[in-house]
Formats: sequence, structure tokens, C-alpha cells
Amino acid sequence: GATWYRIWINGAFVEHGPIQSQAYYKFYNVRDVKTFLRPGRNTVAVEIYSTGKMFQAALLLEIRDETGRVLERSSGDWRCIPGEAWKKEVYFFGPSLYNPWQEIFDARRMPEGWMECGFDDSGWQNAKVYVDWRGSDIPPAVSPWLQLVERNIPFLREEIVYPKSVLELTECIHIRSLHRNPEDMSISLSAQGRKPQVCRFENVESLCTPEGTCLVSGWGCAQGGEVYDPAILLDFGIIIRGFAELELEGPVGTRIEIGYAEDLVDGYFNNAIGSVYADSIFLDGSPVTFRPFCWKSFRYLKLRIYGAPPYTLKIHALRAVCERYPFPNPHAFTTCDAQLQKVYDMCAYTIDLCTADNIFDTPCREQGQWMYDSCGVILDGLMWTFGETAMCRKYLDQTAHSILPTGTLAQLSNFTVGNWKVYTDCGLLFNSAMWEYYEFTGDDSLLFQYYPVMLMNMDFYRAYLNDDGLLENLSSVFLDWAYNASGDARNGISAPVNALLYRMMDDQEKICRLYGDSFRVKQLQSEKAKLKESFFRKFWIAERHCLSDSIIRGVRSEAASEYAHALAIMTGLLDGEAREEAILHVFDLRDADVLEAESCTSGIVIRALDKCGRFDLGMRIVRERWGKRWADKGYTSTPENWTLFYCNGDISTQHTHTHAWSAGASAFLMRGLLGIEIVEPGFRAIRLNPRTPDHDCSLHLLTPRGMIDAEFHSGKWKISVPDTIVIKE
Repeated sequence: GATWYRIWINGAFVEHGPIQSQAYYKFYNVRDVKTFLRPGRNTVAVEIYSTGKMFQAALLLEIRDETGRVLERSSGDWRCIPGEAWKKEVYFFGPSLYNPWQEIFDARRMPEGWMECGFDDSGWQNAKVYVDWRGSDIPPAVSPWLQLVERNIPFLREEIVYPKSVLELTECIHIRSLHRNPEDMSISLSAQGRKPQVCRFENVESLCTPEGTCLVSGWGCAQGGEVYDPAILLDFGIIIRGFAELELEGPVGTRIEIGYAEDLVDGYFNNAIGSVYADSIFLDGSPVTFRPFCWKSFRYLKLRIYGAPPYTLKIHALRAVCERYPFPNPHAFTTCDAQLQKVYDMCAYTIDLCTADNIFDTPCREQGQWMYDSCGVILDGLMWTFGETAMCRKYLDQTAHSILPTGTLAQLSNFTVGNWKVYTDCGLLFNSAMWEYYEFTGDDSLLFQYYPVMLMNMDFYRAYLNDDGLLENLSSVFLDWAYNASGDARNGISAPVNALLYRMMDDQEKICRLYGDSFRVKQLQSEKAKLKESFFRKFWIAERHCLSDSIIRGVRSEAASEYAHALAIMTGLLDGEAREEAILHVFDLRDADVLEAESCTSGIVIRALDKCGRFDLGMRIVRERWGKRWADKGYTSTPENWTLFYCNGDISTQHTHTHAWSAGASAFLMRGLLGIEIVEPGFRAIRLNPRTPDHDCSLHLLTPRGMIDAEFHSGKWKISVPDTIVIKE
């Protein structure tokens, strides 16, 4: 379905889907529906919701028997009508890829019994069949859905969650915005309201349980004739990702608005200044269960009720239907150190929140499968935290199909972008992510299948090499939010950009060697040697014991940053005495006057320190940043930045509480405490160099060859490694 579908068979809900992707690489689901069918006539009912950003709505459905014979398929014989129960002129929130429109549903306009067998659809029109230029309607002949891909990840599991508490009962004067978009529900939902005087609430505690009915009443007007709308603010206790589902009953025309927020602003619900997610339903007088098309990420949920006083709304149930990815190893790390346990838990939980049918930068704002987030942090977190590889493979496969005519890759792979605009440094991470997936899993099929894609990606950057073998003037560089405070690294000859290129070259050389491509192995060896010599000569500032961030028009910048040093250390561009000087002055003494890495690239900092034998220093940074700044303050997920409400000219919405690119500490703990080095891909052989922590802990690392169990207690490690894994000295 495009964009979304919901399907019922004989009135019973089957599923919603599909995986969101580029239109030209479209995923579909396969479900066993035998239990929904009955002898004789059966009815298949489908709702299609098109976000309308790029392409038209569409449905492709087949029912096959066990031999593969098609019993029924969507065709021109199917009947359809426009979904008049959903308002079309609604507020558009551009940053969101999954859910850009606020949803307004009117139950009064829904055909009664339309999902049931025997419904009279004779007044409906025949469905339009899309065909290609020559008239064929045989899938996948029709553009833009030219490649159909069966779902290659597990189905999500549902979990019902109820609010933890009722935070506030208020009443808000009935005023609608006139000068801003009147259909933007975030404005009315963000009104603070007053203590109830003319509105009544009964049994509100039932909203936090599966039992009981809450009664909400609007009784007449205030003395001045003003009408007040009752409002309820609920707290789920922790940020969740799910569908708000309400069982409602009330007078015809009663309207319920539903607002979502990850946090309170100055102690009040206010989603008008951030991610303006909201839904609404008009009642038809009969009991109705409402669930919006798209899930939301939220901790706080607010209801505002509109009606013609006097009226009473019955809320028979309110719950969140959360969809969770079925991770194979969800409880991998435990420790008696309360701070570290909180750090690990909030990182792991954020990766969980950001993993559904795709992986996201955040479930709150874009829901984008950004390459910087995914290749930089999330794939590493999925493998080392959860032992999850199917989602990693899907991401890399999906992203490999997003190559642009320019030769580099699209920065987003779960959405069809209508232009070639990219942060060009994103592609520098892809080839390395492909190699790390192979190193962890031992699965080389992606390397061979997409070898040409990686070569094209590599060639894109060769066009920017100067006479010193360094990338110069790469356009539209992102790197890290931290560089908004000092943008030199995004311009000219950039140290972090060239360090990323060196890492890409190094990993591509390994891939070429595996492929047997001796020509490109020699080419990359030569390019690497030239880049390394030029890098140190151009960027190293001996008197400051650090690297300059960039050279712009021949002038070396005074700016320096942690991220540039972390990349240079991790890749070997800095070695020997210079590396030790940089570690001492940039990360240990911190007297080199460098820009601190933001929460995303701090994950690279601690990984680099671990790789060069300074796990202790990486652990200190984990405690200082993830620990003191977040865990000790009660955070249960990792925000987008160290400073939560950091805002600037690059982005016009507040940053989120749930950003997986900030979750690098969990993989650091899993890999670093055991000091694991993969010697042969797929954990065929490893080296172990377990560190001596200042706390007892246990780890369960799921590898492709079984579980590595480790426990540190009373100053000693006890490590159990499967017989299928060879331990090297």
C-alpha cells in the first residue's frame, strides 16, 4: 500500500503496513490469514492513507493458497470510495516523514458496517487500475513501484501501555485561532487552561487502568457567557512509541482532540513550538474505538473535548498500543553501579524506540532513516547491544538502492526524496558500515552484491581530491551539530571530513581485497599513503598538541574539535607520539582549547579511545556526559544534544528527547568491558582483553556463533565463550 494501509477480513483487523521505503524499492508484507477466513463468502476491507508528499495512493493485494495459486487479487472489480470521514484540509508538519498531517476523523461520515460481509457497496465506484505505458497491470510493471521486496525483518510485537498518572484537569475557554492555521490543533491543545469551575470530571483514575469509565462533562457557560472545554493531561511515565487508542461514547458531534509531547515546557503541555502532532475525532453518537493511522512518540498525552453544553463524554478506555521490535537479546548488561546501569538502559531503550519497520534518527520528529545516524551509531548499537543483524542488513540493502545520479547515496532511505540535495559527507560512512556488518556477521553477500555501488560512492569523493590527496570544498557538509558553534570544519580542507575519507578508503581496501580486485587495492593503498602524509603535515599544530579543524583558502584555522581527533585516532591518521599528545591534551587534561563533541560524535570519541587502549578515559567521558548530564537527572532516553533545547538557524523545532545517534555508550560498554577484537569475520575468531572495572557487572553478548556470557565479581572475570568461537592470543 502507498503510503499506509489497514486491512480487515470479515470485520476482524489483520494488520497495518507496509515498511516505509523509496517508491522504487517497495516492501510488502506476507501474512497467514487462514484464521480470518470462513467457508463461503469473505470480505476484505482496506483503508489506504496517502501522505501525498510524492506519489498517489495505491493498493496491491493478493490472497494465495498453500500451493501459491492466486485466489483473489485487488483489481478493477473492487469497489472503493474516497475517505470522506477524514478531513483533507489539515495542518501539515513538514519535518515528519511518517506522519506529516494532523489527523481529523469524523465518525459521522463513516459508512456503517462497511468492513462486514454482506455490506452493500453497489453505490461505490470501481477501483482504478494503474497500468504501464503499454497497458500492462501485472506487478511490478507499474511505475514508480518497479521493484517489490518481501518484508525481510520480523513483525513487530504489540504491547498495551496505560498512563501512569493523571497530571492535570483543566478547562480552557473555547477560542479558536483566527490568524494562524485554524486547523492546527497544537495551538488549542497548548492552552494552559484554569482549574475546573464549569466542567466536571468523574472517575478519571480509570484512565490509568483497563477497567472503568471516565465521565467528562461540559455544563453550560460561565457567567459572562463563555464556553469552556474540559481537558485532561496524562503522563505515561516514560517516553513511548505507539498508537493512542480510545474507546469513546458521547453525543453526536462531540469532538475530542488528542495532543502528544515528549516533555513539558516550563511545567506545561506545549507542543505548538515543537513537533505538533495531534489527532481528532468527531463522534457519531454510538460507541466507537478510535486509533489514528500513525503512531506517535510521547510521554504526555492531552485530551481536549468540545461539545454543545450540557454534554457528557464517556471514555471507556484509553491506552497506548506500542509496537516493539523483537530483539533477540534485550537484557544484555547489568551492573550494581546505578549510574552506569541507567546509562546503558537509556541508550538501549532509545535504540529500541528508534527501531520499528525502519531505524529512525528519532521517532518524534522526522522518523528518518538518516545515514549519519544509522551508519555512525545505530547499526553499531543494534549489533553490539542487542545482537540484532536482520535490521542492519535491511538498512544497508535499502540504502544501497538509494544511490543518486551524482554517484553518492541519498541521506534518507525510508522515503523518496524529490531532489538530489544531500549532506555529502554522509556517504563517507556507508562503505565502512558495510564492512563492519560483514566483520560482525561474517555475511559477505552484501559486499559482493553492492560492490559496484560502493565503488561509485568512492569515486564521487575522488572528484574532490586536491594535489595533496585531500578532500577540498566538499559541499553541504554536516558532521555534527557542535560545528554550528564553529563552522570551519565544514569548509575548505576539513580534518574530520578527510579522516572519514581515510576510514572509508581503509575499509574499501579490505573489501576490494576480499573481492580479489588487486588494481583497486593498489590504488587505495597509494591514495591512503598520500592522504596520511598530507593530513599530519597540514593539520597538526605542534605547539598546541592538537589538529586544526580545517584549512580555508590556504589559511589554517585556529578552530579544533574533539571529533576530528577521535576520527584521526580511530583510523590511525594520528599515531605514535602525536597520538599520545592529542589524547593527553584533548581528552585527558583538556587544555588544548577544542570544541567538545556533541552527543552523537561523543560516541565516536569513546570508541576511538577504547580502540587505542584508553578504555579508562572513555569510561570517564561516559560518566561525565551520559552519566552526570542525563542519567543522574532521571533521563530514561537519550536526547538529541547535551543541551536539550539547543536551537539555532539550522533547525526551527526544539530538539528531541529520543535520538538514537546519542546512544553510543551501550555498544561501548558491551565491546569495551570485554576488550573484544574480531580477528576473523563473524566471530570465527576473537581476541579478549577484559578490562578491570570499578564495579561488578554481567554481560551477555549475542554473536552469530552463540552467546558470550561474562561476569565480573569481586575483582575477577568469569567468561564463557561458545566452542564455535576461537580465542586468539
